[in-house]
Amino acid sequence: MNNPFKFGSIVDGDFFTDRREELLQIERMLNSDNHIILISPRRFGKSSLMQYAIS
Repeated sequence: MNNPFKFGSIVDGDFFTDRREELLQIERMLNSDNHIILISPRRFGKSSLMQYAIS
């Protein structure tokens, strides 16, 4: 069985999963004077999430 997930680089398009709530929270933070710190284990999509949020 092939792994359906792409990892090891920033993902987008069909590989980017549904993270609407997280994107809304990031958007609110970017529009305020607050800083954003994302904490999670490696390969959980932090970079992809931020890239998607600012694009």
